[in-house]
Amino acid sequence: MNMNPLNMDIVKNRFFRKYVRHIDPLAQVILRRYMRRYAWKTLKKQDFTITEVSKSFQIDFNNRFGYFFPGFAPKLTYNNANDTWLTESGKVRLISRDCHLTYLLSELRGYLLLDNLVDGDVVVDIGATEGFTSAYFAKLVGPSGSVLAVEPESCYTDDFNFNMSVNGIYNVRLCRKMLVGNDSPRNADAIRLQELVTDYDIDPAKVKMIKVDIEGAELELIDDMIKFISAYENAYACIASYHFVDGEQTLHKIEDACKKSPDVDAVTIYAHHPETIIFNKSNSELMRRLQDIGKDAAEVPEWWIPG
Repeated sequence: MNMNPLNMDIVKNRFFRKYVRHIDPLAQVILRRYMRRYAWKTLKKQDFTITEVSKSFQIDFNNRFGYFFPGFAPKLTYNNANDTWLTESGKVRLISRDCHLTYLLSELRGYLLLDNLVDGDVVVDIGATEGFTSAYFAKLVGPSGSVLAVEPESCYTDDFNFNMSVNGIYNVRLCRKMLVGNDSPRNADAIRLQELVTDYDIDPAKVKMIKVDIEGAELELIDDMIKFISAYENAYACIASYHFVDGEQTLHKIEDACKKSPDVDAVTIYAHHPETIIFNKSNSELMRRLQDIGKDAAEVPEWWIPG
């Protein structure tokens, strides 16, 4: 194949890693141009810089166009020999087949914003896809903690298993069922939140974070999540709430549902796109962390244009 680092059809391809296996300089050019295109298309204005550090790429954020917790400066390294990417951030070190640049710039920034996952915690990852977020959470909670990944789509299984195996992760279990709500049709492949926790023998009092990214289907789970978080005050949900259902972003219906509960509240943060946190009003530690983050994360950035 005739390699052309300026070919934007290659750069915009989400599987561009396939084209950069030959020489490191080409990987460098494509990664930089991929980031510029990503920033232009989704951020409108750049809220990060990239610096080359010994053939790696350091990402540094500012607070102008989205929020992040201090110290979140991930580094990406492309391995030419085996066509893999290394992601490093704090104590997390992960190898993957794909460059997870978009996760680091968008979703993962929100999931990590509270910076409160520690050894021994339990995370439920709903919408785990190929398992990058599950693997990241697993590194944060350590061997004494655990992650239950929920992903019914079989197309992700091979990459999921690879990500766990190559990184030596043994504290993640995969549930191939679909999480549903009270009003959803039931079948052998469907399961509700409390059933999920019970079936996988998880102590519900130890569940700390419920991460949700399921393309708008989160609205079906709201009642069950409110009920669960009301019962277990240390648990909270972090929901990718930028999806549109019936012409409206799901964050509004999530917030409205929480207002009806005497036990929980909801705050939408803008680490990149909207992510809504549901928490128990008795969870003073989480409320303190939200206050520490301040209005920069809770107010809609000027650049944010839904759609």
